[in-house]
Amino acid sequence: MFKLLPLFLILAASSVAQAAKWEFRNTFETYLYDTYSEPLNNGINPDNQILGLPYNTATVDLRDDFNVLTPKTKWVFRPRWTLNNTWTQKENPDSSSTMSKGKLDLTAAYLDWDISEKWKAVAGLQVYQWGPGEFINPSNVFFHFSNDQRSFFFVQKGLVLARVNYTPSPNWSLVAIGEPISNNEQPFQVEKEFEPKSTLKVEYHGAGSSFLGAVAGTEGYGRPFFGEYFDWYITDAFSFYADLRHSIGSYSYDPVVDGMGFVQLVETNPDSGQMFTIADWGIRYEGRVDVRLEWFYNGLGWDADALKYSIQGITFPNPYLVENLKRYSHSGLELPGQNYLYLSLRVPDLGKKKDASLYMRNILSMQDQSGVVQVSADKALSDAWTGYLEVLSSFGKENTEFRLLYGVQGSVGVRWAL
Repeated sequence: MFKLLPLFLILAASSVAQAAKWEFRNTFETYLYDTYSEPLNNGINPDNQILGLPYNTATVDLRDDFNVLTPKTKWVFRPRWTLNNTWTQKENPDSSSTMSKGKLDLTAAYLDWDISEKWKAVAGLQVYQWGPGEFINPSNVFFHFSNDQRSFFFVQKGLVLARVNYTPSPNWSLVAIGEPISNNEQPFQVEKEFEPKSTLKVEYHGAGSSFLGAVAGTEGYGRPFFGEYFDWYITDAFSFYADLRHSIGSYSYDPVVDGMGFVQLVETNPDSGQMFTIADWGIRYEGRVDVRLEWFYNGLGWDADALKYSIQGITFPNPYLVENLKRYSHSGLELPGQNYLYLSLRVPDLGKKKDASLYMRNILSMQDQSGVVQVSADKALSDAWTGYLEVLSSFGKENTEFRLLYGVQGSVGVRWAL
């Protein structure tokens, strides 16, 4: 499939050259926001001396979306430039510092080609999501869970993907997807080189909004997987859905206590032959408000005891501390534990002008009963300006999963769109 990519680009370019009509579209957005953070004082970061987490970050975020369209093709370019000014404070001894850092990035750059009524091809740096879950969709092995993915200011970086869509009828679709090279971002699992991935996905849309799909492929390192997902609308407002992935073998790290009583995170045996399942189950009500309740089961994750030992390995002095910190932060797990509950509430069209929305979300780790509550709101200030407010607060005992870095974070900002 990847060997045909140059031919695909040549043919697409020829299609553009023959096109009689060109159309250009451009959207420009500016986000200006300020984030206050309250780092926790604990074993992983005493007095903020180890990690040096910022207390305040002021951000300028410029995003452009430039499209070139012809009757058969669409070329998309989405550059982004950010400037962060951070203020950090440490105690015992007391010190503070300010740092400014700019970054120019390309979040998407791809070609979308309508070959015929039934065939489509897309290649380049792109984001391609599927599945019914809001918290996570495990059957998508390309994109992973991110702690800030529900933030107003979050932008998903694209991956270098090549995909071909075949739609034989309005109800059925077949998609072949491959990731041949890395986008040079932080790897999902530390100490692992990038490995190509590929997936074949088939999806059926029934009457109304219900759908179901199945996927199969490889998720890197020669590990095969298969998965399934569905969204069943029992009524127009109430639905039940799920998204699952099943893998043979595990690439992650497990806590092991050495002879001196120190905890070390060591690589699991990838050739165990054991099958692991990751699943997200949910129910949704879509009426005046939008309510979701999801249960995420992570068969690859740590149980309560293993999670406790893993956190011990990064919060108490030991000879493996630096290695443990890297392996805990980028463990190859969507989330470190095995069971989570996710609750979300969205209330749109608030106020006299019905130009505001309120969002509330809660993640609970069922291993150690820690979690995060997020409350967000947005309001249209004019045709071009929108205001945003976000507050996140962690809860639980000290040195539990969601009580390692921050206690409270709050952001306020505006967006200007042209």
